[in-house]
Amino acid sequence: MFVQNYDPLNNFALSVFCAALPLIILLYLLALHPGKDSQGRKKLGVDARFATVTAAIVALLIAIGIYKMPATQAFLAWFLGALIGLYPICWIVITVLFLYEMTVISGSFEVMRHSIMKITQDKRVQVLIVAFGFGAFLEGAAGFGTPVAVCAAILVGMGIAPLEAALLCLLGDTAPVAFGGVGIPMIMMGQVTGLPVNDITAMVGRILPFFSFLVPFWIMFTYVILLEKKSMSELFEVFPATFVSGISFALTQFFLAQHLGPQLIDILAGIVSIVCLAIFLRFWSPKNVWVADWAKEASKEYSAGETFYAWVPWLILVVIIIMWGTPSISKALGSVLVFKFPMEGLNGLVTKMPPVVPKPTVLKDAVFVLPLLSATGTGILIAAILSGLWLRLSGSQWGSAFNTTFNRMKAPFIVVPSIVGIAFLYKYAGMDVQLALAFASTGSAFPFFSSMLGYLGVFLTGSDTSSNALFGNLQKITAEQLHINPILSTALNSAGGVMGKMISPQSIVVALAATFSDRKVAEESFAPLFRSALIHSFLLAILVGLVGLMYAYVFPNLIPVVGK
Repeated sequence: MFVQNYDPLNNFALSVFCAALPLIILLYLLALHPGKDSQGRKKLGVDARFATVTAAIVALLIAIGIYKMPATQAFLAWFLGALIGLYPICWIVITVLFLYEMTVISGSFEVMRHSIMKITQDKRVQVLIVAFGFGAFLEGAAGFGTPVAVCAAILVGMGIAPLEAALLCLLGDTAPVAFGGVGIPMIMMGQVTGLPVNDITAMVGRILPFFSFLVPFWIMFTYVILLEKKSMSELFEVFPATFVSGISFALTQFFLAQHLGPQLIDILAGIVSIVCLAIFLRFWSPKNVWVADWAKEASKEYSAGETFYAWVPWLILVVIIIMWGTPSISKALGSVLVFKFPMEGLNGLVTKMPPVVPKPTVLKDAVFVLPLLSATGTGILIAAILSGLWLRLSGSQWGSAFNTTFNRMKAPFIVVPSIVGIAFLYKYAGMDVQLALAFASTGSAFPFFSSMLGYLGVFLTGSDTSSNALFGNLQKITAEQLHINPILSTALNSAGGVMGKMISPQSIVVALAATFSDRKVAEESFAPLFRSALIHSFLLAILVGLVGLMYAYVFPNLIPVVGK
């Protein structure tokens, strides 16, 4: 039995440093280490595969050498995370890309992007529709990388540069994340803390609408000013559309969070945002329209029947994702063809200690679960197969779609398992608690650092759900010790976590795999995309923390009280 020790060096600061060292090394290698690209040009950051594997090795050495975790258990903890990185995370990405490649090869993607252009010819507003509105809808329906993969691919197909498309979709996939996957992050937080799910949902719904309104403006500023190097006047031209997109989403998100529960918030808010913007565009257009280069050259018009035919694969995807997320269907699918593989030598042999739990607790969840039918990726695969049949693909087209998809996934097949493996190693070694206790020691500033702890959790795991599972109970216990409403701290864990989504290596790999057809270029683009996303995500996380302080000490009466 391995008993977790949250100060193995009998020096809290030094123990915290050791726990943080693999993450420090990972950040350094990804963003700061000097190197050269394939053309011999100087650049910052190394190959993501090298960085994540190196960080994993360092994490294993620290878990074994400093935290005294038995070597076999340390490796099994990492291996369990690596398996989960492959299934369901990589499984979702590869099936989404497979569907996308089918639509490209068949020519239906060209028709689909033409139909989006018909809503508005302006590239800036097209970005809003796809990266924010449609992305939020997909986040609510599926989550786990689906919106970034699908929306980034769509933007590239609409003429946005690959690296720009990836960054814009990572920015868009922030504010909706807390209610993603049919509300799974909120449900998980309720399960691990015992707090009412609807109370936590209501509090998150009083934090994130500020950012749901802000993010569309942030996306436009990033695209127009930072990426395209245009003037402020060209940014102001699309502010009316940006306002409609953001305010319609934010108000819907706020209202539903107070009255409905977490399951349908993103799905409905995404639909409302798109519909409101589409209606608004019937009466308004920017003074100067940014028409995509491909659209200038396109002369063919498509009939309503051709347009519907091209959209059917994506409609199939949406319908199946919603079906897979429906509790009754999910439960039925999850009752068959589910295989469980306990990690013998790890499962039931690790004890988590106070204060993260009320009393010593043996972890019995070291089990790799393989749900063949209920996994979101399986639903997407079914959608892809049905779409291929609908599009009447030839045998060679099926093969071409598969080969292109597999080649794009070579780097993600290493990076994603490595980083999720690190997260699980942290969990079983107690290194995650070591870092969490450092945040918890901040006293009256804890509401600010509650959001930063969630930010760290999502960076580590790539999932707001997993971050809530890791740190939810610690947030509750620490808040109670500091006489802070635990509904606020748990809500901040999730709300702050959404801003860490865009710098999670899994998310970045997914975005690059979806946008670059050249695998080598995708790999070399990891470091610059990570650096760009890091600045945006950190600033947004700070703003979430400041909102948390405001609620804690200025408007505490706006925090739900458990039982009332």
